[in-house]
Amino acid sequence: MNTFQLSCFLQVAETLNFARAAEILHVTQPAVTQQIRSLEKELGVPLFHRTTRSVKLTQAGAAFLSDAQQIVALSERAVRRFAAPEPDAVRIVTIGCASAAELRLLAPALRAARQAEPTFHPHLRIIPFRHIFRQLEEGDLDAVVTVRQGPRPRGVYRELARLPIDCLFPEGALPQNLTEVTPDDLAGLPLVLFTPERVMPGLAALQGNLVGERSPADLNFVESIAAMLALVQAGYGAAMLPRGLAEPTPGVRTLPLAGAQAVSFGVYYRSLQGDAPLRAFVRALRESFAANGPCSDENA
Repeated sequence: MNTFQLSCFLQVAETLNFARAAEILHVTQPAVTQQIRSLEKELGVPLFHRTTRSVKLTQAGAAFLSDAQQIVALSERAVRRFAAPEPDAVRIVTIGCASAAELRLLAPALRAARQAEPTFHPHLRIIPFRHIFRQLEEGDLDAVVTVRQGPRPRGVYRELARLPIDCLFPEGALPQNLTEVTPDDLAGLPLVLFTPERVMPGLAALQGNLVGERSPADLNFVESIAAMLALVQAGYGAAMLPRGLAEPTPGVRTLPLAGAQAVSFGVYYRSLQGDAPLRAFVRALRESFAANGPCSDENA
């Protein structure tokens, strides 16, 4: 079965006239007849009732009509898509983040990058910390936007912002007049923590210090920011996150965590040389974060 056979079938089905179909297709009538016979042989059913005076679709032909239309339409769409392709018409830039919350911060930069470089076509992925930098080094990712990793990954790092650490806790769990939270304030509260394999760089030591001598009953472990917010909202305890990664959540109050060191948030990539779309994205990131807070950059 090929698209020419299907085109012959569709033209005969529309005109109910082999000669007229041949004229529209710019071929001879015997050629149309041969294509229809080949198609009927392949399908194992007659598609038309033919007499010397008329041509009509059989029941099988009527049933096959929709399938033939869809197949031809798909084929024509594919041809149009790749007809006279422009070189580098689309550059797919694969961007990795460790959480959906980090992806949410990219929207302004993604918008600006597309405006600056029309070939920029982002492919966004969420990958755990333990895998994300290996995928960058192996070329599966073009860029990683996340909290800075402790052990230095190969490549270039550009800091976009320094994010203070906030404490998230159930509304009413701490005095209303507090303007910041100290570790002593949290002494009587259970904690909601990332599992060791999911904890962000910069939070691991902080989590360890806050755990102290708490009993296992006072520790609730999660694997995502969404799960963390759900447990805090439900009253299971307090949590720590870099500022900006948690969406406002009813029933959850957020205050700065006193004494906690801000973490570096930025973009990793291997090289910008000869890659205008990736360069446009990195530039858009820096401009976006600079407009909303301090931004510096350094080589990793």
